[in-house]
Amino acid sequence: MSTRCNIEIHDTFNVLGGGEQEYLGALLYHHSDGYPGFMDKKLHKFLKATYKYLEKAGHPYWWDSERVAAVMILLSTGDYEAPTQPALHSFDVPQFQPSLKLHDDIDYIWKVVLKLKGQYEIYYRRPSENWTKVDLIGLEQ
Repeated sequence: MSTRCNIEIHDTFNVLGGGEQEYLGALLYHHSDGYPGFMDKKLHKFLKATYKYLEKAGHPYWWDSERVAAVMILLSTGDYEAPTQPALHSFDVPQFQPSLKLHDDIDYIWKVVLKLKGQYEIYYRRPSENWTKVDLIGLEQ
């Protein structure tokens, strides 16, 4: 059985008077390999590639949940190991798929909190547990 997961993508805004506020802006579904140790690395890889894609397209300021989710879907039809550009003639189903709700059969929920200029935080949990923050520096090694 596959380890299914949903990925919540949150936007962050500065609040008048200080601090930040976040809200859910997009939701994705991934049919397999949603467990920690794999999905954290995959999200890190795809988020970095997404920001590079937006920069190359001349729109790095479009670092928001809806556009990030759209580019992740686009890039996930291409090379699984090196998501750098969409497949031009791919008849494959994207690995990241849009979702309107949390699926009933997921093992993990991932949360990506978008920060300024391509920065982000990643968290995960099982549906009945609390969030655990991913060490992004550890993913670089």
